[in-house]
Amino acid sequence: MTVGDIIRICEQWAPRGAAWEKDNVGLQIGTTSKRVRKILIALEVTERVVHEAIRKKSDLIITHHPLFFRLPRALTDSTNQGKIAREIIKHDISLYAMHTNIDRVRDGVNWTLARELGLQEITFLKSLEKSMVKIVTFVPREMTERISQEMAVAGAGIIGKYTECSFRVKGVGTYRPDIDAKPWAGTPGLLESAEEIRLEMVAPRWNVPAIIDALLRAHPYEEVAYDIYPVENGSPNYGIGAIGTFPTPMPASAFLNRVKKKISWEGFRYTTGKKRTIRRVAVCGGSGAEYLDAAILSGADAFVTADISYHVFQDAEGKIFLIDAGHFETERGIIIAMKSFLESSFHRTKRMIFVEITGVRTNPIFFS
Repeated sequence: MTVGDIIRICEQWAPRGAAWEKDNVGLQIGTTSKRVRKILIALEVTERVVHEAIRKKSDLIITHHPLFFRLPRALTDSTNQGKIAREIIKHDISLYAMHTNIDRVRDGVNWTLARELGLQEITFLKSLEKSMVKIVTFVPREMTERISQEMAVAGAGIIGKYTECSFRVKGVGTYRPDIDAKPWAGTPGLLESAEEIRLEMVAPRWNVPAIIDALLRAHPYEEVAYDIYPVENGSPNYGIGAIGTFPTPMPASAFLNRVKKKISWEGFRYTTGKKRTIRRVAVCGGSGAEYLDAAILSGADAFVTADISYHVFQDAEGKIFLIDAGHFETERGIIIAMKSFLESSFHRTKRMIFVEITGVRTNPIFFS
């Protein structure tokens, strides 16, 4: 199995197109053709992580945080980025990052965090806006199943927990082929009519090229008519943060103890809300302070995130329990989820690839 094969597996879970437009995700160092036998997973790549990968003869490092969030002007040994990149290249190791794309998918960073806390009935805190389109095409009745299936394989028709979703309406299409045309049915030069099915399927914007390619390959017409409409409602498949509930409310003190036990072992900062019991909780792994209003509007009793400023705590006081549980702490669960996902994928395909989580502490923050 190659680096490219593993990237395709990862992006079935966390498509690159789901990432924030200013993020830098994907293969950062290496080549897609490299054979892979050992993978090392870390929240971020540091010099010590690279040395561990060299020692363990890992072929690929997969991280959450990209080494190159912004493209550097130079790669020299005068910067940490340069030192790390030079060592990775020197030892022919590939580096792949899944950042905001894995933040924004089901079972990603935020759903993992919600499950660590024991939340149930998990949904996205905020749907990913303007991420979906509707593709409409017109097909011969007898070709409808084949074409819809090909489009579905390419990524169309997924709505939440349901796949191969479509809407179909019978109608009549008209066309006059040119003299040099080669129509699937009809005679060049004559006005024709045909019974057709109007086939509609939703799709993520980033899958549109692949879906249209599948449509054109499967469709029998010489010229294929299709429309792509923007969909303004949020996607059930992609979003920001997560929100869920406990089966029964718990005292605020018990909730704070749970956060410490499950997430932030060394302690955390918080401000109190307006309720004495906690049942509905919003989460956002990493820097999620900007979604405080969304958490409040959602009716959450508490919001767990990180990198919160003093003034944001002031805004939340008396409205919602706001907890800064640490950037590393709220995201580290995803590396366990990555390992489990890859091992399950390799088991299904009967591939013998060893996956290991780094033993290096990559969190630069300590408590005293």
